[in-house]
Amino acid sequence: MSGTSPGFFRPNDQVTREQAAIMIARAMNLKLPATPDAARATLAKVFVDTNQMNVYALPAIAAVYKAGLMEGSPLDPNAKKTMYAFNPRASITRAEMAVILQKMMIQMKKLPKQ
Repeated sequence: MSGTSPGFFRPNDQVTREQAAIMIARAMNLKLPATPDAARATLAKVFVDTNQMNVYALPAIAAVYKAGLMEGSPLDPNAKKTMYAFNPRASITRAEMAVILQKMMIQMKKLPKQ
């Protein structure tokens, strides 16, 4: 796990959803898109808030989404094509993290599929 910038770890800060995506992608050794632009193009098809995602986080967000580990919030479930908000700058909740950890453990075959 890396700090927020050289020489700073900030252990008492909240973890944002995009920071969680980076940690999860690294922990799972997920394959990342080749470039941030490729990741942005993929994410823009699903998420309405890609412009709020930091460039350095785009590949990790794309990887955890593709792996089925993180999702967004549906904006209009009755729309012809449902779009989602990833909310990259929002703090990740304990409930969200618990679900992600369960999915990770299932993918690593540490828990049976449910």
